[in-house]
Amino acid sequence: MPPLGSVLARLAQPVAGDARLRMALTIGAAAIAIAIVAYYVGTLFAGLIGATPATKGVPRTGPHAAASSAVPAAHAATPAPQPATPPQPPAVPAPPPSAATAPAPVPTPPSDPASRAAFYLARAKAGDVAAQFDVGVLYARGEGLVQDFISAASWFHAAAAQGSIPAEYNLGVLYERGLGVAPSAIEALNWYRSAADRNHVGAQYNLALAYTEGRGTEQDMATAARWYQRAAQQGVAPAMVNLAILYERGSGVDRSLVDAYAWYSAAAETGEAPPSSAPPRSTSSSPSTTGRAPTAWRRRSALRSALRRRRPELRPLS
Repeated sequence: MPPLGSVLARLAQPVAGDARLRMALTIGAAAIAIAIVAYYVGTLFAGLIGATPATKGVPRTGPHAAASSAVPAAHAATPAPQPATPPQPPAVPAPPPSAATAPAPVPTPPSDPASRAAFYLARAKAGDVAAQFDVGVLYARGEGLVQDFISAASWFHAAAAQGSIPAEYNLGVLYERGLGVAPSAIEALNWYRSAADRNHVGAQYNLALAYTEGRGTEQDMATAARWYQRAAQQGVAPAMVNLAILYERGSGVDRSLVDAYAWYSAAAETGEAPPSSAPPRSTSSSPSTTGRAPTAWRRRSALRSALRRRRPELRPLS
């Protein structure tokens, strides 16, 4: 048998080893606990240091302390501030027009023809475009002034240069008739076209006549029909009659007795004559009228019978 001392020594070895293991585990656990505590303490100090600039000037005590230290995540990245717009001064209402700035009222022209002519002549020489046109009309009519178509043409030219549409039309009439200017169908056509493009109804009708007859241009019935229609749509009865004739004959347009009948009917209800080649008139004057109604009535009646024979189911306009 082995000696008792060696046996006791062997039994004591495991016990001593277990004590050393338990001591190592205890020291390791303590080190881990110390590390965790150090981590949380460092995080807490880092948060306090980082929050100090954002909460500068905010009291740390009282009901606002917790609210000021808690920063929402959505506001962590704030955009750069935009430059502030300087305040606008309050709007100052415009002062009422004084006597010096208010437009002067247009004086009423005198009723006496000579005084009236002198009144318009003074304004025309000052550059008033409406007065320039009126002086041209007075010279053409011989009202308050000695009739002088040369002077009338000169004043119409001055007004047309400033954009007067009726002055352009009257120049077309003067060139067509050779009054105060050398007769020129081309010049008349050009002035009529300029006024017609700007919707002067008399110029539209006269331009259509020029294309119908080939005056100042080659005959062009399609173009004539377009200008007759523009004048007819503004109520010129002779333009309606001529357009109806073109539809009845199929000249410049597709032949259509229905359209011809419609335009004859419209003309028969108005009976107004064309303003072509009429003496120059002022803007306030209406063109003279000589009826075209009998022609329109006769042609309408004839077309009514023709339409009923061709299409019994058609009911013409009354």
